[in-house]
Order: sequence, then C-alpha cells, then structure tokens
Amino acid sequence: MSTQPGPQQPQYPPELDENWVIASREVLIFTHQVPESDDEKMRLLNKKSEHFQFYFWTALDRARRLNKPLDGSVRLWEHHDLLGMLLWWRKCTRSLTTTDIGESNDGLWKDLLMSSPWFDCPIFHDLLWEVVMGCDGLPQTDTNGKVMVKKRNPKSAALEKKFFDRWWLTASRLPLRRFENGDAVLPITARYYQAQYGTASMEWHMPPTDWVERDGDLWVDVDECGPEILAF
Repeated sequence: MSTQPGPQQPQYPPELDENWVIASREVLIFTHQVPESDDEKMRLLNKKSEHFQFYFWTALDRARRLNKPLDGSVRLWEHHDLLGMLLWWRKCTRSLTTTDIGESNDGLWKDLLMSSPWFDCPIFHDLLWEVVMGCDGLPQTDTNGKVMVKKRNPKSAALEKKFFDRWWLTASRLPLRRFENGDAVLPITARYYQAQYGTASMEWHMPPTDWVERDGDLWVDVDECGPEILAF
C-alpha cells in the first residue's frame, strides 16, 4: 500500500485521497494512540511528525511545484492545501474536533507548522512566542536588557485562524529554501542543509511590508474569483 499521494489533490476536504485516508487508519505510525505520559507523548508525536514530513509534505510539495518556477514569481500552493494537511493531522492523531478554521482549540495548527517547510518562518514568530509581562504591566527584561519571551499556548482558535490567514496571505507566496533536486527544506533536513550551504542559506527572504497590505487592509488573490479583503 502506498502512503504517498498521486498527482491528484491529496487532501482536498470534499474529495479526500483514498491512499491518505487508508494510511491514517492502517499504517502503524498513525494508528498508535497518543499516550498520557508527557515523555512518551512527545516521542510518538515526534515520530509522527518525521513520517509526516518525509512522506507527505515532500510529496505535496513535489506535486505543487511540478513544471513551475521556484523563484517566488508564482504561487505554488492552493488555498485548501493547508486545511487538507490539518485535516490529515487530525485523522492521524485521532482528533475528533471540527475541521473548520478558527473553531478548534486543540492546538494542532502548531504541530502542522512545525512539521512544514515554514517551521522557522519569521512571520509566525509572535504566534509561537509572547512577551513576558511583569506585575506592573510592562515587558520584563533579562540582565542584558533584552525583552523576555515565553512559549505561547497554541490551544486557541484565534491563533489557528491567524496562522491560516498568514500562511495564505504571505507564507504560501514565499520562495522556499530548496536542495539541488528541488525538495524543500524541512525540520528533519534543516541541519544537513545548513551544513551543506552555510548559515546564510537558512535566512528567509521576506517580502516588502506593503506586499499584502493596502491602505491598512489585507488582500489575497483568490483563484478565479478576484481579490478579496480578509478582516482580522
């Protein structure tokens, strides 16, 4: 049984790819229940993430970039790609929560992000980290005067919605870091990529600030539907 998608839409919610659905039900790495122990839970989630990266993100990226330029001049991704991948994550973790964006507090959007080619993209930094505030309501600083931050609790429907909006508006249009064969850099291959091409190769080439902003509104090009304003 193949656990890799074909050239068809792999996880378009109304038409789920049969191989992917079967894999979520029968492939051992996905059928294991997540244990209660924190240590065991993290080990299993990490294994799931590695498998997810190696087979599914890689396969989806290869399908999306086929016969297209990789310089960021065209968008390689489709709007439903990320929703489909989140739906896939939920199937593989036996989550029974809703798949509507911005309605779930399960925090799986963070697991999805941290398995993806955008795992360290700066536009998501404030969704993962928050400033530590003191009793006086001001940001706390360390001994060097640097503002202190802490990991943000990802279990928020509002954060999930912000993540999806930012991905579609900006991240999905950024040129990804790639190996010579075209494969995108993922968390499991990032160290090797950096060792091969140097620290500077890991930098993101961010767009100008007005790329997705116009008079204070955020715009997105919807395929075949013209531009729409997305409110936050």
